[in-house]
Amino acid sequence: MPSGVVSASGTGAYETSLAVFPDRLAVAWYDRRDGNAEIYFRLLDAAGRPAGPEHRLTNGPEQSYEASMDAAGPDLAVAWYDKSAGGLLTAKLGVWSIDGDNH
Repeated sequence: MPSGVVSASGTGAYETSLAVFPDRLAVAWYDRRDGNAEIYFRLLDAAGRPAGPEHRLTNGPEQSYEASMDAAGPDLAVAWYDKSAGGLLTAKLGVWSIDGDNH
């Protein structure tokens, strides 16, 4: 992976968000690697290099967009919106560990 590239989606990564921890960073984005817009995140070291695998945060029939992420103590708080097939927009909020486990 070239320097600075954090997503291996092959389809592009959009609407990125960054959370800063004392010793690392986390970046979130959405992509359409499976044909549906889903939110992912990845940890980076202090120099901005990938420091772990990509984690998929959403997995539903809705399209998930515009992740906004922040450090919440040792965890990640992520807000986004889902768009249903009928066009209904729903705001969502989730908390994950830096290992990708949903709380």
